[in-house]
Amino acid sequence: MKKCAPHLFLLLSFLLLALVAPIQANPGKNYSIKKIEPEFVDSPQIPGGRAKRTAGKPGQWVEIDATFDRQDTAPDAPKFSGDLVFNYYILLNNASHTKDGKPTLLTGTITQTEAPLARGLHAAAFLTPQTLAFYFDGKPPTTAQQAIIDIGLTISDESGVVDQYTMKGKPGWWDNEAQPKSVVAGRVLSKDNTPFSALSWDYYLPPKTKSGS
Repeated sequence: MKKCAPHLFLLLSFLLLALVAPIQANPGKNYSIKKIEPEFVDSPQIPGGRAKRTAGKPGQWVEIDATFDRQDTAPDAPKFSGDLVFNYYILLNNASHTKDGKPTLLTGTITQTEAPLARGLHAAAFLTPQTLAFYFDGKPPTTAQQAIIDIGLTISDESGVVDQYTMKGKPGWWDNEAQPKSVVAGRVLSKDNTPFSALSWDYYLPPKTKSGS
């Protein structure tokens, strides 16, 4: 049997490594955002006094469900993370409703904490019915797909940004000054600042409390 020449053997080894490398799941990457799913949800109906009841249909919120993995492979990795800062960039499809003809980019920062070493973790952000009504000139869309052009998200820990993701465009589009948009901060809410605070405790990661614990 004919032996392979050394240079041919090296070439075959390189090709084999190239085929195997993509199978590895983000080596050295501790956090990985998998998907972002916006959805319209009704205001939860919480019993109260007659004077506090609202008539008609429940308000429509936007609930943003971000799925991510924490896969720290260090032998001394803590079982639970410290603070994780989630920065949301929500580009509304409302250019036809604004005076300057630009879509509105809503930004918000939510600090999550105690993420376990696991896949399929979930973090939440919300837009109120009033926010949708205001930025769509009183005529909000009926679905999240109609209301939103794109959503970007970054996760940061004490070392800086550890991952970024976008539903459609290229990550980082929110910093592109050439893209027409009006930036508005403070309209993206964490779950604990909504009527959904007591719901889905076994699904979403807890946000960091105001007391810091």
